[in-house]
Amino acid sequence: MSGGLRMAVFFFLAGLVVLMWGATFVTKRHERVASGVADLPPRSFEALSLVVLGSGGSFENHLRWGPALAVAHGESALLLDAGRGVAEALRAAEFPAWQPRHVFLSSLQPENTVGLDDLWLTARLSGPAQPLRVFGPPGTAELVRGLQSAFAAPAAAQAADWALAPDGAGIAARELRGGERIAVGALQLRAAAVEGGLAFRIEQGGKVIAAALAGTDRAAVVRAAAGADVLVLEAVSGESLAQAAAAGAENIEAIEREARKHWRLEEAGGVAAEAGARALALVRLRPPPVFNFQYERVVRQSFRGPVLIAADAQVIEP
Repeated sequence: MSGGLRMAVFFFLAGLVVLMWGATFVTKRHERVASGVADLPPRSFEALSLVVLGSGGSFENHLRWGPALAVAHGESALLLDAGRGVAEALRAAEFPAWQPRHVFLSSLQPENTVGLDDLWLTARLSGPAQPLRVFGPPGTAELVRGLQSAFAAPAAAQAADWALAPDGAGIAARELRGGERIAVGALQLRAAAVEGGLAFRIEQGGKVIAAALAGTDRAAVVRAAAGADVLVLEAVSGESLAQAAAAGAENIEAIEREARKHWRLEEAGGVAAEAGARALALVRLRPPPVFNFQYERVVRQSFRGPVLIAADAQVIEP
């Protein structure tokens, strides 16, 4: 083969490689863009599962969505709280926004509720005409009426533009006072009244997930979570709080007042141990840990089971 022919073959092959690389790049880019808008099928789970949609807390955090958990079995799914960006968090966890039709609010704190309108109005665009049912402590009905009033005109216009069922994708509220049981498919949820809101116990197939995300009513939480396979708690790092106070942090009085409404990380393990929980999952940690082992070490001083520092989109099976 002559030198000129070899060069021609070389440039042909090099061009072919570049062309293939470019086509791969364009295809991957197209798939990535499409994944953000394409309809998703309902997600299904063979076993009772806890999906951490958002593990953040009161303040915005670009690394964590606002507070929201999904509990699912089969295609039945319910939400515990609906924080910032809950619709996007559902997509990131491969749920269509319309799949969970029941939301249980642990309290009416803004961090738990600011995603309700997002979830309601986003889901109705692509999902079946099923209302969003919101359960929570006293005051939930008033909250939902406020959303209905605020969005009545734009929601009606949207329904007309997209030929949506005008009465099938609404939002409804029911207030719970503790001790009540709600069935969502095969999931059996029981609400427990605690200081500051509600704790929840979800059972299916002999497995139990308990979540106490409001207040610090230890006796009530221990009762609600008795023997749970997974107990979900939120907590403030007492050590970090003490260090901030010693360093003269600005607005430390407000930080300490807010911290009194939450579990201390140093006592979370004791709560789980007293309840007889098999595993402890921690969300909404204040401040979020730089390294998980820092907080795991603190909790393991009083709790010997698995300790999970939850991350967004993480799936936990009891």
